Amino acid sequence: MTNFRKLGRHAGHRMTLVSQLVVFTPQPPQRVPLDPWDKSRLMKQVAPPKEEKISDSEL
Repeated sequence: MTNFRKLGRHAGHRMTLVSQLVVFTPQPPQRVPLDPWDKSRLMKQVAPPKEEKISDSEL
């Protein structure tokens, strides 16, 4: 019986240590949905210019 009590006490102590190590990560704030005008303007700023691919049949 005493072995189980010792094990239980150590296991409980270990659980408290683990719970102290867990760091709370805050969730990022939710974005406000953009209207289509602002969204297209932002996508043009961020996106690289598209390169036209020349297929082998056109050469």
